Amino acid sequence: MPWITLCALIAACSDPAAGGDVAPTDDAAVNGAPAGETGDTAGRSADGADTGATDVATADAPDAKPDIKPPVDITVPNKGCANDADCSGLVLTSCQKAQCKVADGLCEVVNLPDSATCLDAANDLCKVDAMCKAGACSYSLKSCDDGNACTEDACQPAGGCSNQKLDKKICTDGSACTVGATCVGGECKSQNKLTCDDKNVCTGDSCDPKLGCVFQAVADTLPCDDGDICIENESCFEGKCVGKPKVCTSGASQCKLAKCVSKNNQGCTEAALVGLPCDDGKPCTVIDICDAAGTCTGTPLKCDDKNPCTDDSCDEKTGCKHANNSKPCGGTDACATAGTCASGKCSATPTNCEDGNLCTENGCDKLLGCQAKFIAAACFDGDVCTENDACEAGKCKAGSSSKCDDGNACTTDTCDAKKGCAQTPALYGADCGGGKKCAVGLCLPDDCGDGWCSPGEDAKACAKDCPEEGGACAPTDGACLATCKAAKCGTVDTACKAKAGCAEIGSCIGGCGTDYKCQVECLKTANAGAVQAQAFYDQCMQAFCVQDSWIGKKCTGGGPQYVSCVEACESAMCKINYLQCKASAGCLAVRNCLQACNAGDPGQLLGCIAGCKTKGSAEDVTVNADLDTCSGKYCQ
Repeated sequence: MPWITLCALIAACSDPAAGGDVAPTDDAAVNGAPAGETGDTAGRSADGADTGATDVATADAPDAKPDIKPPVDITVPNKGCANDADCSGLVLTSCQKAQCKVADGLCEVVNLPDSATCLDAANDLCKVDAMCKAGACSYSLKSCDDGNACTEDACQPAGGCSNQKLDKKICTDGSACTVGATCVGGECKSQNKLTCDDKNVCTGDSCDPKLGCVFQAVADTLPCDDGDICIENESCFEGKCVGKPKVCTSGASQCKLAKCVSKNNQGCTEAALVGLPCDDGKPCTVIDICDAAGTCTGTPLKCDDKNPCTDDSCDEKTGCKHANNSKPCGGTDACATAGTCASGKCSATPTNCEDGNLCTENGCDKLLGCQAKFIAAACFDGDVCTENDACEAGKCKAGSSSKCDDGNACTTDTCDAKKGCAQTPALYGADCGGGKKCAVGLCLPDDCGDGWCSPGEDAKACAKDCPEEGGACAPTDGACLATCKAAKCGTVDTACKAKAGCAEIGSCIGGCGTDYKCQVECLKTANAGAVQAQAFYDQCMQAFCVQDSWIGKKCTGGGPQYVSCVEACESAMCKINYLQCKASAGCLAVRNCLQACNAGDPGQLLGCIAGCKTKGSAEDVTVNADLDTCSGKYCQ
């Protein structure tokens, strides 16, 4: 056979594109050539004829090169081929063929067309659909699965598929109504049927091979029994046994509660309501409580009224009784004289230890009798011309002198020990500086039309300032008041008239007379803006147009005369607050209490004030606070 070789089959080739020579190898033979020879056979001529001579490359001439260069394709120089038969030794697979390129005298391997039948799988029954693809034989492995879980499937190249029947292998027979299926002689069989019982009489039980157990609700209203003794009148409803809770009736005892107990099928039972309040119906017991036996038991009533002049007992029908007696009573100690019981009262007289001294704390000791203890407290020495009086060694010591100076050049300041500070208007028309004259205790400009009569003014000289009484409008002189208001309170008067309801308030209050509650109701039913306008208007009128004892002076000092002064001032200058306070009994109670606190122990003042606030409503406390602010502004 000719020596045919591919570049891929030799140890190394030079790159034909680069023009390199075939590299010699150390193998004993390359493509059948003896070791030491070059890639070409010695003695062959260029046209392939045998010359009879051989070019031999020896070890002494390592640089010797063949005189024939390999072709540019993938083959190497060989002895060539004349036909395809000469290339038969190069066939690699059944999907390839070797053919001779006669023009070049070289063999080449060519892939058969894709999808051509290949013989590689011809004798293997486990390979199917064999065909050529890219020079290789492509095929699929035959599936021997017979769909039976109870056979062992296999494939042999010579014999093909085999399906060996199995035994005792766990399998699934495809039915949801069987359990524990195993292989028997190649078949999946089960002897155990699935039990479908939900223990519910209100369902029909069945088994579907695909779905398994099916529980279908039976017809509603079918009688049933859920096994609970505390449920009665049961019937089927939507596949469930439904009933109503059993009602247990309690006995006559208020200390026992009847209920149904399902445990151990006890049914209706009564339980004691231990500790629950109850009523045993007996007048001579109190704090009745249910005991462990379910009985209402009370504590015997003590009918002691702490009166030695009554004999105490309890009647089972009417309760406590206190019968009067005529026993001796009292007089057992130094704090009371002896007496005798009569009509349930003791004729003994307690010893009166009150000494009338604000600087002592009086009490009675049963052995020693009356005792007086000096205290440190604020007091009143009887002279209103002193203030900040304080107790010292059981006596009230006078404090500092009251300051009666009101800073008004048109008043004369004096102090009376009983009446306190007083401001007497200076002589009418007296000069008070700045070109002004005194009138009813006020320093006013001497101008015609100012609303005040000055010396020399009369109805003819200045009709706008008259008639007046002593230089100021009399309370009953409506014409004078109207003129005075217009002159002195023009801005406020305009504001008042602009408020809806302002005039109605004035008429309403005027019709109430001295009924304070009536006057307050007038204010409550009126527009809030009108009430405010009336308040300012009334204060303006009082300040400039009405002559009274508080104008031009301040209320100072202490004692009853101080309170009278403040009240007089409040009634005129703070009319609305004063009316509200007078109309509420609680308001007055708070006010009187607060005034008493100011005369008490300074150390306990805050506690006393807090206690006073509990004597009236929140509104009373608020009005009193407003009244204090108002009176402080005008009167103190």
